[in-house]
Amino acid sequence: MAVRATAPPPPLSIAVLPFESRSPDSADAYLADGMTEEVANRLTRVARLQVKARGLVGAQWRRTPEPFAAARGLGVAWFVHGNVRHVGGQLLVNVELVRATTGEEAWATRFPRRDTDVFAVQAEIAESVAVVVGGRLTPGERATITRRPTRNNEAYRLYLYGNALIARRTEREAALALDAYERAVSLDPSFAAAWARIGIARGVQVAWGWEARLGSDSLNTIARASARRAVTLDSVSADAWVALGFAEG
Repeated sequence: MAVRATAPPPPLSIAVLPFESRSPDSADAYLADGMTEEVANRLTRVARLQVKARGLVGAQWRRTPEPFAAARGLGVAWFVHGNVRHVGGQLLVNVELVRATTGEEAWATRFPRRDTDVFAVQAEIAESVAVVVGGRLTPGERATITRRPTRNNEAYRLYLYGNALIARRTEREAALALDAYERAVSLDPSFAAAWARIGIARGVQVAWGWEARLGSDSLNTIARASARRAVTLDSVSADAWVALGFAEG
């Protein structure tokens, strides 16, 4: 019986595998989570790259928590993985881009930075990976992949922290996430992504019957207002439109 040949993965397909936290404080795991999510999000802004959705990557990683096995399961030509260590105000990020089909290390580097430079590291990783996988970027692609959502480093740190909390989908952590997002927008009222996450978090509270003190009508009103503000601030933000659809759906 003839064995059917397996088709090679699309040449511009890539998965950002979960970054490992090597920080001595387990509370700093959100920095590795944020690195994973934001690098993937920025790569999606280069239209020719086929970036696996984070949900699919996470599900595959839970089944096969080993880089090559996960890449095979996801059917991608490339994968990114790395680790993050945060100690005493310093951030050390190690990252590697690998050809999944051959095991060749195509690019790897180490970023020793201050912990206020999280965004800059994410943007540099995404830009470097996009160039190696997809070739030279246009000025527009480079601008969109490196665009800062906020100039306030502490607001951005709070945003990443809130994202890690809300992903856990517990009542207490949703409340803590909201507190982080609200502190972020108090530091930078023009931070569209944080407003969008406020809308999403309030929608989660409605969907799960949490925060009964406010009531679903009030929560829905806050969710819609936050989402609309996010869209007004950044009309091309995917998060803003997701938040608005969630609030008005």
